[in-house]
Amino acid sequence: MSSSDSKVLLLRKYLGYKQFALGFIGLCVAGMYSAAVLSPVKRNIYSLLLEVLVVGQQADASTDRSAVVASLLEEAVFEPTSETVTVMADLSNFSSPLDYNLIEVRYGHRPVPRIFLEHLPRDLKTLSPVSARKARFLKAMLPLVLQVNDAIMTDREWLLEINSQASIDDVSWQDRSRLQSLAKRYGFDKDWFDKTTLVKLLEQVDVVPPSLALSQAVEESGWGTSRFAQEGNSPFGQWTFNEAQGLVPRGRRSDSKHAIARYNRLIDGVYAYVDNLNTHRAYKEFREARADMRRRGTGPEGLTLAKTMTRYSQRGHDYVRALCLIISANDLAPLDHARLRGRQVAWLGLFGG
Repeated sequence: MSSSDSKVLLLRKYLGYKQFALGFIGLCVAGMYSAAVLSPVKRNIYSLLLEVLVVGQQADASTDRSAVVASLLEEAVFEPTSETVTVMADLSNFSSPLDYNLIEVRYGHRPVPRIFLEHLPRDLKTLSPVSARKARFLKAMLPLVLQVNDAIMTDREWLLEINSQASIDDVSWQDRSRLQSLAKRYGFDKDWFDKTTLVKLLEQVDVVPPSLALSQAVEESGWGTSRFAQEGNSPFGQWTFNEAQGLVPRGRRSDSKHAIARYNRLIDGVYAYVDNLNTHRAYKEFREARADMRRRGTGPEGLTLAKTMTRYSQRGHDYVRALCLIISANDLAPLDHARLRGRQVAWLGLFGG
């Protein structure tokens, strides 16, 4: 065999291997896509991420950014798909679906757009009048609270279904595995459950009323203007003793070691706050009062549950009075019945304010 024939043979083998590799990669991609579409997604946030637009320095000066982004957001809210849309948007320059009417949500039973901010608008401190600042903060936080509650209710409804069975021993091994994972997340160190323990778990796997969450976010962050809310996505002022994961308060006493926890996204701060109320021993009274409301057939009520928050702040009962005043003065109680619209998610990453 000549050297030229050998080269031809080697080339054919190489091309054959290359075609095989490309085909194998194609099958893997198709399999992952099918899994993403067909598999259940943790915390109800859909995994098919579609980067549709980045509005910023790349945009042409003549581009009507407000019209383009508004159009995309309209599709993100109303089209019946299961895709997650990520949009970079300057909210100070256009009226978006985020500008929904809180009065209609309170009393007209209008659903809340499923649009979530990655972080709070940077212009909250300077926004005027004060009523506009308050409205923008509430409309930014409410969808996040509802989204976290939706994820919790998915787990709770599943637990109620398990609890309704004649015997827990009859559940499938998949359900056992899910139950153990959920129990571990809520601080239960058990391999298996009886009905009594399952009822105790149900006391923890439950929602935080939006009016309570919003009032605490208002009180802890100064309507979203605090350094911790703005720089650390921490509107609830939760502590950490790992300074690498938090922001050190200015003027902290020399013998103090705490910092305010910092999160990558605003919704992460909401999840941490709800997990705190649902798991920490300091809020046992809150969970017991909420469970009692469930037994009486009423949903959790923020104004009543606010009275159990004496241990959230060193101010104790003064803190509780402040929460109750915020709920009453800003008519937050009707928001306990608010709900999100549709199934699609739009994430807004803000820039320029």
